[in-house]
Amino acid sequence: MRSLVYMVYIFDFFYASPTFPFLMPASFEMLLDIV
Repeated sequence: MRSLVYMVYIFDFFYASPTFPFLMPASFEMLLDIV
């Protein structure tokens, strides 16, 4: 599960969409707390 989150985060870092990058860091931290 955690590796999937890392992949999504890295993918979005390199192929950033207009809105997703602004939301990703916060949700990424929340997912890390949950997992």
